[in-house]
Order: sequence, then C-alpha cells, then structure tokens
Amino acid sequence: MQLCSLFLVYLICIPALLVAKSSLKTVKGVEDFESTFYSDQSGLPYLSILYRTASSSRPKLGFLKFGISFLKLEHLHIRLDLRHAPPKQLLLMWDQLMMKKAIRYASIEPIHLALIDQGGAMLNFDATNGKFKSSGELCLWDKVVCSKAQKTQQFDKVLIAYDIRLNALIVTLGRDDLNPIILPFPNS
Repeated sequence: MQLCSLFLVYLICIPALLVAKSSLKTVKGVEDFESTFYSDQSGLPYLSILYRTASSSRPKLGFLKFGISFLKLEHLHIRLDLRHAPPKQLLLMWDQLMMKKAIRYASIEPIHLALIDQGGAMLNFDATNGKFKSSGELCLWDKVVCSKAQKTQQFDKVLIAYDIRLNALIVTLGRDDLNPIILPFPNS
C-alpha cells in the first residue's frame, strides 16, 4: 500500500510545484495561497486548495541543528470533487513531488478537508493536526470532526489512503474502524 493516498500529498504540496521549483524559501514566502484545478473532460472544478501561510524551520537538538527543513502549512482548506478528479494525473504529480525532501516532513495545523463522492454527497473533516505517514496515508488527529449530511462525529484519528486496486480513497475513522468508507474515483 505504498501508493496509498499518494495524490493527497500532491494536494497539500501543489504550491511547491506552482510557486517554487526547488526552493522551500519561496514556498514559505507565499501567504494566502489559493488555487483551483478544472477537469479537462467536464470543465468543472475538481480541486481547490487554500492555505493562510507556509513556514519552514530547522529544529535544534541541543547545539545541533537538523539538516532537514520541516514545512508547516497553516489553515489549509482542500476541496476534492471525486466525480471529476483525474487520479492518474494526481499520482503522476505525486511522483514528481516525492523527489523533494521537504514534502516528507510537512505538517498541517489546522486542516479542513472536504471530499465530494460520486453521488454528490460531501464528507467534511476538520482536524487540529495533519501529517503524511511514510506509507503515504494522510493522518488527521487531535479532535477530528467528521460530518456528512446531518450527522457529525468526533474521532481521535482518521486515516485517508488511496487504494490503486479499487481506484478509490479509503477513509478509516478512528483506530478500530472495521468498515472504512470507500470513495471511488470515476473510471478513466
């Protein structure tokens, strides 16, 4: 499941491709970033990204400084419409982004994620913290509020991964979720 949710990293780090080819300093200089992507087939928007600020730091351990910069995105809002999203294109962009080390150490505080399924129903997530795991999953934690239609629930942790076999997002609500939500992409 190494390709799990690979495109989700793309969603969070698209500013790195649009704003800075290789410089993290350029990304952190961007404030109030907003971008929308449209489907080639329908012309409808499938992805909207908005964040307030991006910053980087090189933490110290005693008198030693880490050689890796840690990227932090603040107040990230993502809206992904699975009815129009091209998963192959998102995965291709992910491969390009994985070459950048800063992506692997990105954190998000707070994050709002809206996923629109094939039927048009919206699944919203609001979390205090978000981060990508080495397996490629997007991990939301620390009071994750999930709402769909009129139902709202709170979880300590939510995992979102891309399953290439199913061509779908797999949403695991809580640590012991035996029936994760499967959100398929359109067949392409």
